[in-house]
Formats: sequence, structure tokens, C-alpha cells
Amino acid sequence: MTLGLITSALAYGGILGPLAQAFAPFLALLVAYVSAPLIAWTTGGRYYLARRPISLKTNNTYSLKCVICEHKFEREDMALCPAYAGPICSLCCTLDARCHDSCKPQEARAGYQLSFISRRILSWLVPAGVDEGPYRSVLRYFSLFTLMGGGIGLVLLIIYDEVVRVAEERAQDVANVFWLAFLLLLCAAGIMTWFVVLALQSRRVSEDESRRQTRLLMNEIRAHRRTDIQLQRAKERAEAANLAKSRFIVGVSHEVRTPLNAIMGYAHLLEHNLISPARRLDGLRAIQRGAEHLTGLIEGLLDISKIEAGRIELYREELQLPDFLDQLVSMFRLQTEAKGIGFECTIPSDLPHLVYTDARRLRQILINLLSNAVKFTQHGSVRLTVLWQAEIAEFMIEDTGIGIPPDDLSRIFEPFQRGQGAAAAIPGIGLGLTITQLLVQIMGGELSVFSTSGLGSCFKVRLMLSQAPQTCQPAPVVEHISGYRGGRLTAMVVDDDPVHRDMLRDMLEPLGFLIYTATDAQDCLNFSNLLTVNLFLLDVSMPGMDGFTLARQLRAGGADKATILIVSASTHDLISRPATDDSYNALLSKPVHVPTLLELIGRTMTIEWTMHDLPVAERTMPELSSSQGGLEQTPSGFSTHAVIPLTAKQISELQRLGELGYIEGIRQTLARIEAEQPDTRDSIEPLRAMIAASRIDTFLHSLRNIAQ
Repeated sequence: MTLGLITSALAYGGILGPLAQAFAPFLALLVAYVSAPLIAWTTGGRYYLARRPISLKTNNTYSLKCVICEHKFEREDMALCPAYAGPICSLCCTLDARCHDSCKPQEARAGYQLSFISRRILSWLVPAGVDEGPYRSVLRYFSLFTLMGGGIGLVLLIIYDEVVRVAEERAQDVANVFWLAFLLLLCAAGIMTWFVVLALQSRRVSEDESRRQTRLLMNEIRAHRRTDIQLQRAKERAEAANLAKSRFIVGVSHEVRTPLNAIMGYAHLLEHNLISPARRLDGLRAIQRGAEHLTGLIEGLLDISKIEAGRIELYREELQLPDFLDQLVSMFRLQTEAKGIGFECTIPSDLPHLVYTDARRLRQILINLLSNAVKFTQHGSVRLTVLWQAEIAEFMIEDTGIGIPPDDLSRIFEPFQRGQGAAAAIPGIGLGLTITQLLVQIMGGELSVFSTSGLGSCFKVRLMLSQAPQTCQPAPVVEHISGYRGGRLTAMVVDDDPVHRDMLRDMLEPLGFLIYTATDAQDCLNFSNLLTVNLFLLDVSMPGMDGFTLARQLRAGGADKATILIVSASTHDLISRPATDDSYNALLSKPVHVPTLLELIGRTMTIEWTMHDLPVAERTMPELSSSQGGLEQTPSGFSTHAVIPLTAKQISELQRLGELGYIEGIRQTLARIEAEQPDTRDSIEPLRAMIAASRIDTFLHSLRNIAQ
């Protein structure tokens, strides 16, 4: 169009001759039509104003809604607008001016082309590294001023030509007037051009700021959307946590009330002597089972809390893997035989003898899985398969039990989830699988489950068990410890609860410890400088000073070689303490389990336990007493086991049945011996209690002591 306009103006002015002057309008049309395809052919279509067609994702719908007017139109009347990011109708596309034709190619715009030309000119005129902003404004001004001056001159030239034709005799005067008008208009054009340049620059700055604010606003809107989504998810998690807390409280309440009912009931009957002597042993057993159930519940909750708080401790120790598996197999073969189901175990011959792992945690994992398999299997068998390759061990526990429904597979690892149907009727606290999964993850392993409802389940555990080259040290035995080797050791129990003080004293005095007790931290500090104490058992919650502060005071006061054990009834105390705190040796939770306490004392004090009573004459028993403050000392007493009147043949028979793990045979043999020799009833009852609790190792150890 510009080429046609210039050609038409030249032809109309007579520069191209009288023929071209006569056909000036047609010549302009011809030049425009011819130059357009020539420019397209020369530039390869780079300067087309027409946009490329973009297909709309319509999902085969007949009509689309405009993003501006929100009216529906046919697909043929809609186009994709990049400025509004959606379909737009032709009417809105025509009327809207804020998009600045963003759908069209940038190179086809006159502003882009002029800017390109100006950048090329500035690259020639302005040195490199100099700000081109002021020069660009000056160049823009002179460009517009030249165009405006040229337009004014062209118009005045055409008017001058027409006037000169009429008054040729006054051509010089007319020329002077036109030159004066041109200069005046040129001055006015210069001023107007400067205002136009300033207005264009201000508009451009305003548009840039508007676009920047729009981008910030859109980013803020997207941020609000993300925040809203996160808040919604947080709300859902909070609601789920609240619901889980309610289920947790209900589950804990049920699990606590059941054993407490038996404990409180039998304790009342025993206190008021309302139960016959023949049934007292059964009542004591019920109280013990209830207490063990509560202890297991508390330990499970404590393990979960420790794992979630990242305070679980893993030990890298040597483990005799074949012997370890043999113990598990013996334990669960007895349970499966008593239940009337089969038990199969497949162990490869190339299994390493010694491996590095945390034996306690590994035992806890496998016992939980095997116990569940036995518990939920009424018919069929339970299978344990062990594989080991490239220091990766795989334990696969399969059963033919009731299986797990598909709906329960996603929640069986949640706390207190018992399943539905037949699984809900089987007793349990619902923490075994939760603890098992968490322990496997912490040990760097993988736990997977495959199950079919009504056909059985398969749990697979993969752990790294690296092979150990050196020999393994045997684990200390803590069942029925009767003493220790070496000189007399002194222990101090600090607790404001007299029942707890007396209980710990009754636990340790028969083993040969000289026990002192203190009611609070101040009494302990007053007498710790006067006595040589080898072991401190400190309660946490005491009046005045807590157990952790007392431990630091004892360390600072010179008890750096003594063993300090913290005994706490608070779960928070056990999981919140730093692992690097050297003011104490270990933490222990209430209620205190005797084997756990003895194992901890033996490990921290490096004590060699004895499995039988030493003669009293071999121990020095100083008669000391003190009534100052809250300090008490009780002479140590030694318990002696009465000789059980069983013959060597009877002991040998019981040992053979115990080594086979034949619990029912042991019960029948004990019943037969009692029937044949009624006076052995008091001696047989402890053995019968061990068998009722499935303590085969303790049973065999007691028989060996009797044989000696």
C-alpha cells in the first residue's frame, strides 16, 4: 500500500509522464497488488499479517463459549486468543483493543519493523556499551518529524502547483508565501512531534507497568489457588487426624480396660481373702498376664512414638543367624502344634553363620509377622522361607488363614486397625504391623504384603544382613539370675514413691546388691559424697529437682564412673531426650520388667551374672544402717531355692520333652508325676507356670539347676 501510494503520487504529479498521470489511481492499485506477492516471495511470508490457524480442542462439541462475552457461538466463528487464553468470538476480537493483536506475528507489525530499523541505525551511530534510551527517543523524534515535515511539504507542493497554473505571473510571490507557511508549519510540527513522542513513550511505559501488574496479579491468583489447595489438604489431614485420634482413644480404652478388669478383680479377691487357696495361683497368673498385656501396649505405643520422633536406636551387632532362626522355629512350632496347624520352614544351606544387624529389632519384626500368621490361621499351615543373596536377606511368611480383604490392605499398617469380619473377633491390640513396618523402614528394608481373602496372606521382608567375619559373643541370659561374680556392688534408688522404691529393692537385694534408698534428689546429693555408689536408679518426676538434673549434678560431683539409669513413667521423657546426653547411661520405662532391668544393668556395668545361688559365706555382709534424712539401707538377703523332690529319671524325661518343645507332653508328664507323688505339688507348680507361659528356656534352665 505504501509503494502504491508513492507511485500514484509521483504519477499524479506528472513526474512519470502524461499517460501515467491519467492512470494514477489504477497504477496505485496495480502496484499494490503486484508488490504484495513479490514481498511475500522475497521474505518467505515472514511479514504476513494473517495469523496461522490454531485448532481448538472442542471435544466434538457443536458450540463454544466466548471468554469475553460468555455467549456460545459455532466453532467456525471462534478463534483461540492468546491474550485471554481461550476461545473468542469474531465480534469481541474486532472490538477489543487491549490485546494489541497479540495473535498476529510480531515481525509483521510496523512498530516492530521500525524498531528493528532504529536498532540497526543506533548500532552504527552509538558506541557499544552506551545506554541507547535517550538516543532512541531522539531517533524516534527525528523519524516522526521527517515524516510529518515531508507530508506537509508534499501537500503544500500539490497546492502550489495548482495555484501556479492559475497565476503564473505571480509565481515568485506565491512561492515565497508557501515557503513561509512551510517553515511555520514545520515549527508547529516539531513541537507537536515532541509531544507525540512523549505521549507514545508514556503510553508504552504505562502499558509495560500494566502488563507487569497483571503478571503479578495472575501470579498472586495462582499462589492463592495453591494456598487454597494446601489449606484444603491440611483441613482434610486435620479431620483425618482428629478421626484417627478418636479411634485411637477408643482402641486404647478398650485395650486398657480389659486387662485392668482382671487385675483389679483378682487383686480385690486376694486382698480380702475371697478366693480359695487352690485358685490363688490362677488369680496371680491372671494378674501377671494382664500386667504383661498392659506393658506390651505401653511398649508398642512407646515404640511408635520413638519411631515417629526419630529417636529409635539401632545397634549393629553380630548375630548367629542359623541359631537365631532355630529359636524362632522352635518357639512357633510349639504354638502351631498346640493350635493343631502345620509349620514349615525352608532355610538355605548357604546361609551365613554370622551377620551384622540389630538382633532385637529383627526378632521383633519376625515375631510380629509369625504371631499374626499363627493367630489368623485356623486350618492349614504357616510357612517361613528364608533367602539370602548378595548380603540381602528375604524373609517370607505365608499362611493359609482368613486372608485380608482388598479394602483392608491399604490400612492394615495403621495403628489399632483390626480389620473386619472374622479378623475383628480375634484378640489383639492392632499395633504389631504398624511397628513392624516402621522398624523395617528404619532398618532400610522393604515390607510388602500379598493376600487373598479366604485363602491366606504372604508378608515379605527384605533387609540387608552383611556377613560378619569374626566370632559372635553369646548373649547374656537374664532369666532366673541369682547373683553376680566379683565384689559387693552398691545401688541407690531415688524415688518419691515408696512402693516403687521397695519394689526395686526387692528385685536387686536377692542378687547381692547393697541397696540404699532416697526420697528425693537433695537426700541423694547429701549422701552420695559419703558413700561409694556403683549404680543409681533415678526417677524423673520428683519434688524439687527432676532425675535428669540430678544425674548432671551427680556427674559434676564426682560420680563419673557410676552407672546411672533413668526410670520414667512418661513416654515424652523417653523420646524427647537427646541421644548424645552423657549424664546418664540408659533410659528405662515403667513398669519395670525384671529381665529388661537385669539385662540393662549387666550391659552397662559389664557384670558377669551367675545362674545359681552362691553360699552366703562367700559374700561380705556389712551391717550398716542410717536414719539420716531420707536415706535408708537394708541388709541384703539372699533367696535360696528349695530342693524340688524330683528323681533324676523324671528330670531327664522332662528335659527330653522340653528340648523337643512338646508342651502337651510336658503337661501330661507333670500331671502324672503329681498323681503318683502328691507331695511334689508345690515343686511342680512353678514348672507348670513356666510351661503355661511357654517359657521353654526358663523351664530347661530350672531343670538343670535342680539336677545340680
